[in-house]
Amino acid sequence: GLVYNGLGVGGELGYVFAPRDLRVGVGVLSGTGSYHFINSGSPRKVTPFVTAGYALAFRSESAGLIQFGGGVNYWFSDRLGLRFEVRDYFPPEYPGTHFLEFRTGLAFR
Repeated sequence: GLVYNGLGVGGELGYVFAPRDLRVGVGVLSGTGSYHFINSGSPRKVTPFVTAGYALAFRSESAGLIQFGGGVNYWFSDRLGLRFEVRDYFPPEYPGTHFLEFRTGLAFR
């Protein structure tokens, strides 16, 4: 949710898996800060944003991940939109390792 002049905070709990086998996956718990490039005037149809935060991947063990990304919200109405986002997760202790994620979903305001 937006908390002040385009700044937002969020959290989520999810499950990431390879399409070939749903049983081989990991849980992900994350906290995210974001900045949404919005006007103080009339609402725009397209609002870009950037995100960054920390995630915890877990299965039988756990690993901390830094995440960052960005995307756009396309607003159908004042309260309902479609969200497109790209995120990159990487474990700080393994340089060069990245987990890229493409996301779509509904956005509410």
